[in-house]
Amino acid sequence: MNTISRLRYFLYLSILIVGCTTGKNALQKGDYDAAVSKAVDRLRSSPQNKEAMQVLPQAFDLALQTHLRKIDEAKISADALKWETILYNYQRINQLSDEVNSCPSCLSLVPNPPKYVKEFEDSKYQAAEARYLLGERALRENNRQSAKIAYNHFLKAESLYPSLKGLKDKIEDAYWAAVLKVVVQPAVINGNAYRLSNDYFQQQITNYLATYRGNSFVRFYTEQE
Repeated sequence: MNTISRLRYFLYLSILIVGCTTGKNALQKGDYDAAVSKAVDRLRSSPQNKEAMQVLPQAFDLALQTHLRKIDEAKISADALKWETILYNYQRINQLSDEVNSCPSCLSLVPNPPKYVKEFEDSKYQAAEARYLLGERALRENNRQSAKIAYNHFLKAESLYPSLKGLKDKIEDAYWAAVLKVVVQPAVINGNAYRLSNDYFQQQITNYLATYRGNSFVRFYTEQE
């Protein structure tokens, strides 16, 4: 067998192995989420695959218990951002259940996979509220660096729960508390010899500052502004 033939053979073998994965290896390694996904994918294309049929119910149950345990642990922790951990784990459970629900042959192996829709939505609110409170605390420190931290907390809260009361105003307040305002004064040239080149130079500066995007917390103003 020549070199090219060997390469083709090993390439074909690799594709075959990847295509036939059932999630067993992921299950043995403790990666239960991946095991569920791989088993579901296999059962979509081969509904009677025995190995995938064995893997799926085991992996799903272990994945579910793992995420629920992490949720319980987070709930009793002192971490100010614990609701984001809780949110993530509810999200993963719901995603795994959606995967099973999208595979008809999987439903006989994992009937009625649970979904935590209300818990997920409640967690989003709690996570946003926690970020909001952290933002308020940082903003009260009354300095630019803390205002930046507050601004980022408020933005995260917005991504989690955009309709949180008072959030838009807090984002605005934190941003302007973090902004460094720079007043740009024109250069004063005595005499006419360099006035033309100075006017051009001044216009270039004005154009540059008008389009400056290097640091969102630095704003340039003219004396007139």
